[in-house]
Amino acid sequence: MDFIPINFTNKLHNNIIYNLAYKNNFYSNEIFYLLYENLDNNCYGYFVKSYSYKKIIGFIIYDIDKLQFKSHLLFLLVDSIYQNKGVGTKLVQKYIEDIEHHFLHIHYAEVDIKNDTLTKFYSKFGFSKYYSFIICSNNNLIYIPKKSLFHILLHKKSSL
Repeated sequence: MDFIPINFTNKLHNNIIYNLAYKNNFYSNEIFYLLYENLDNNCYGYFVKSYSYKKIIGFIIYDIDKLQFKSHLLFLLVDSIYQNKGVGTKLVQKYIEDIEHHFLHIHYAEVDIKNDTLTKFYSKFGFSKYYSFIICSNNNLIYIPKKSLFHILLHKKSSL
């Protein structure tokens, strides 16, 4: 597998992200677009490219706050055809390697409260439940029509 840094100003990179998200029903399309469009300059990420299939099969996107020594894993997606084959594990390992290179001590990841599989997956890397919250309509928050999403914030302290 190859890791390719994501360039968020590159239209081709953005199209790959949108197409993978759409194909795999990542969140709902509305929610994903709203969240993705609000990424800032502190965001980093990688595509993972399969050697054998010669195509992008997943990505990870995260935010780094160097002033508060923390990171926030925002998106992790592996094409459904390639799930349960170690691709997600390699992406999270790459994320942890990158944030520890920046000497960050606290790492967060958000998970839908109903997604036990992803919660268990992140726990393999030392993440544990920090608190639950709701994404809902508000003047300063993301507007999600017709429903609220219950999320769990997972937390991991670095060994640094």
